[in-house]
Amino acid sequence: MTSLPESCQNLLRHGFLTDLAEFRPELAGGLPLGLVGPRFSLEIACFSLGAEAFVDRVIALYADYPRFVLFQEDDRVFCRFECEGFPVELSAEATGADEHSRLRWFALQRRLLRVLGEDFRAAVCAYGVREGKRLEATFAAVLGFTGPALLSLGEDCSDEVLLSHWSSRSRSRGDFAAEPSAQ
Repeated sequence: MTSLPESCQNLLRHGFLTDLAEFRPELAGGLPLGLVGPRFSLEIACFSLGAEAFVDRVIALYADYPRFVLFQEDDRVFCRFECEGFPVELSAEATGADEHSRLRWFALQRRLLRVLGEDFRAAVCAYGVREGKRLEATFAAVLGFTGPALLSLGEDCSDEVLLSHWSSRSRSRGDFAAEPSAQ
């Protein structure tokens, strides 16, 4: 990514990447992709061999931010809060970059936006605004998959297969971005 949207640049001025440098932070999420939706966030994927150091650091730095919440799922730690009215999510895993769940999603989202183009981007933003779902759920719904199935399929198939699927889905459903939710 050569340039980040202004909202993302403004959030990064808060020093998140510097504050979390010891955890090798990498950007992910909707804001760095230039996607707008009420639950699309700035995500910062971190690496930590032990959850305790990450937890101690985020509590010390961000516990006073609005809507601060910290939780653990399996071997992953998540911290969510708001900054300047935007959702921010930090995650830490003891994995390599190729295995980090947030970075795998981010790579797939970036690829889908590149391959499927502006109509797909518009559908994702419209659905995200209308339904208020998180980014992964929005991508999956727009393409007609569940999240885990989309991640697995998206990582394993060619650009041509993705484009063919999107073309047939968008043709069969008409203007997907304007269509009300079936869920």
